[in-house]
Amino acid sequence: MCDGYEARDEAIGVYAPTGKGLNHAIFLRTFSANVHVLSPDDELPTAEESERAEQAGVTLHAKVEALRFSADGCEALLDGGGTQSLDTVYPMLGCDPRTALARAMDAATDDVGKLVVDDAMQTSVPGLFAAGDVVSGLNQISVAVGHAAIAATAIHRRLPFNPRPLVKPIRQ
Repeated sequence: MCDGYEARDEAIGVYAPTGKGLNHAIFLRTFSANVHVLSPDDELPTAEESERAEQAGVTLHAKVEALRFSADGCEALLDGGGTQSLDTVYPMLGCDPRTALARAMDAATDDVGKLVVDDAMQTSVPGLFAAGDVVSGLNQISVAVGHAAIAATAIHRRLPFNPRPLVKPIRQ
């Protein structure tokens, strides 16, 4: 949650299935007392999810019909006709890692299909590097940029030494 601090004390919504959104909503409770899970799924929260949410002070909304955005924020259209006003919404709809090419090269993947990499972002295939949402970790742009910087540095270090030619300064 790279933006949690900026949303402190606001009405925050996490748009996700309850099971996936609840942990993030609980995390966001450290920034705001007004946090909601907005589940588009037809399933109602389990008893365990409801208990965890209540203990953490998170409000659960099942069967959210739509989100309406404006310059003033967001309004969640709830099942049964009610609404919930929000200042900030975190969408958490998952990601589908596009790893088919790397897998065709026999790159190792984890249990959710993301590429396994080392500290230099190299996959199990020598010379094949990966960054961003195709590797395990937080699915955030700032994390992907960090991955890319690590991979680019590792790739640069693998290249043969190729110094720039020395140029004598022009004297006037």
